[in-house]
Amino acid sequence: VATEQQILEVSSQIATAGNLAGFTNTEIVGLSSALASLGVAPEQSRGAIMRVFGDITEAVSTGGDSLAAFAATSGMSAQDFKSQWGTNSQEVFTGYINGLSQLDKGLLDVTLKQQGFINVRDRNVLTRLANNTEVYAQALAEAGTAYQENTALAEGYNTATDNLIDNATRLKNVLLDIAQSAGNSAVFNV
Repeated sequence: VATEQQILEVSSQIATAGNLAGFTNTEIVGLSSALASLGVAPEQSRGAIMRVFGDITEAVSTGGDSLAAFAATSGMSAQDFKSQWGTNSQEVFTGYINGLSQLDKGLLDVTLKQQGFINVRDRNVLTRLANNTEVYAQALAEAGTAYQENTALAEGYNTATDNLIDNATRLKNVLLDIAQSAGNSAVFNV
């Protein structure tokens, strides 16, 4: 399990690539949490995720065998993969990682090389995610829950603040009424 600082460091490194690929901030934090939990250094995360997302985006743009290979690994048609990358990128990427997780160890490395991942660091990151899909799934779930709780907390704070302001305004009005009844409104002129 990664610390908040480690997650933040990885998030800051992969945020641009994640945003360009269509990941939400919450999804970027989930992926960052998984990568940090799996011991992938922030700089390695940045390089690998930039190249992986770049290769997938290029395959989606150009089509052909590369797109077909990514789609097949993900258990999707090439058309579905293409139409969903950029709008549901995290789900597509999760499908891709889950597809990789179904491969034998030796076949996993061969498949990654055939898909153009010749950089050892890229294959290392993808292999770690594929061998630990439950870590990635849990990190995504926790990031989503934390976002919802933070949203609920922010909404609760806003409601409490509004109520406090309303109550303070009512108190001021009551005090002004009392002061006017007593004939001295200048004391409470706020």
